Amino acid sequence: MAVLPLTLTCWRLCPLSEAVRSLVYFDPAANSRLHPFDHSGIHDPGLEPFPPSRPATTDLAKETGEALGIKVKPTGNRRLQPVVNKFFYWLRASVLETNRVAYWWANRMVDSNNPLQEKMALFWHGHYAVNESKVRDYRKLLIEIELFQEMGTGNFRDLMVAVAQDPAMLSFLDAGVNVKGAPNENFAREIMELFTMGVGNYSERDIREAARAFTGWNYADLEFVINEDEHDNGVKQFLGRSGNLDGVEVIDIIMEQPVTAEYIAGKIYRFFVRDDLSSELQNELGNLFRDSNYEVAPLLETIFQSKDFYSAASVGTHIKSPIELAVSTYVKLGLEDVPGVPDFNSATGALGADFV
Repeated sequence: MAVLPLTLTCWRLCPLSEAVRSLVYFDPAANSRLHPFDHSGIHDPGLEPFPPSRPATTDLAKETGEALGIKVKPTGNRRLQPVVNKFFYWLRASVLETNRVAYWWANRMVDSNNPLQEKMALFWHGHYAVNESKVRDYRKLLIEIELFQEMGTGNFRDLMVAVAQDPAMLSFLDAGVNVKGAPNENFAREIMELFTMGVGNYSERDIREAARAFTGWNYADLEFVINEDEHDNGVKQFLGRSGNLDGVEVIDIIMEQPVTAEYIAGKIYRFFVRDDLSSELQNELGNLFRDSNYEVAPLLETIFQSKDFYSAASVGTHIKSPIELAVSTYVKLGLEDVPGVPDFNSATGALGADFV
């Protein structure tokens, strides 16, 4: 571990707390009693890939004779109607299934023996937010939540690679149209702007070159794939490095930037402690995070062990999100699951279809 400056020496002098260690280094088996999500079986293969709009669906049906697994009627003046019906049916069904996922996760938050596992999953869920109205597949959204539950207190670099190859994120950030010769910058821009470094720490050229490195990254149903014929194998210039870079190499170069550790460590600090974070403290947190090779658990342990965490400046200053407020209230009331009425998704807004 790195030796911290004088302002945070108390973090190293405080005695190790077994309570903090058991909170941070939890045993996943302690939640073996919790049930996995119960799939309804409503999703069928014909829905893949789901078209972005109703016109796109009917255009596909006109061109190929079918869409969403439904064939165009051979005769009549409304030959496309069965296809359109399937499109609007799934729009509604996807929202309802996503709401079921939200209730499943909320129940885990209330009844989990590893509260930090779910809270860090919630943190990453906000950090890597996707939208149901764009993804239109509850299964992909569920897989991303389970990814956060599994890797949320692990290694940030590994999590970033996993998210970059996650079907929900690939769908949300238009990976399907990021191809050689016509790179789409959405994916590359968001990775740098929101997920790793923050605004102002890269150039527009870095975005364009990173987009080229991610060309060909896509998904087939629930699996990550690289379409080699759509990948740009040319030399890229990215953050001062040059080479035939691919997406993983771009992420590794991002991890070499000091600002990445500072940005993520600072965001975790604000989530758990307080919004008021000096540049000096953020730099110290970044050094700690980088020196631990981007392992999240040691950073959390240090924050929770610090006198700063229990100081007058920190205690009582955190404003809970709707989800945090609702779940903590249910826990204090001794509930073992989330009430269905009033509607949990409408009341909190954070786990519903507009966010998950």
